[in-house]
Amino acid sequence: MKPHKIGVANSLFFNAMDAGMAIGAFIMGMMVESVGYRMIYVAGAVLVVLAGALYAVQMKKRGVMPLVSTSELH
Repeated sequence: MKPHKIGVANSLFFNAMDAGMAIGAFIMGMMVESVGYRMIYVAGAVLVVLAGALYAVQMKKRGVMPLVSTSELH
């Protein structure tokens, strides 16, 4: 990344994170009345796991992140 674009990337990241928290809280707040808190937390956990898996797959495709088995760690 070019040095003069670091500030743009940083502000985009934090603005997207703030917007995601605001929108997510609003939507999940409306949903909690119909499905309950337990399902809201389950849905949040599933989304985090799916996002992590998608990230790992994308990084593997790009060759940026080699996947390592647990036997290779010792």
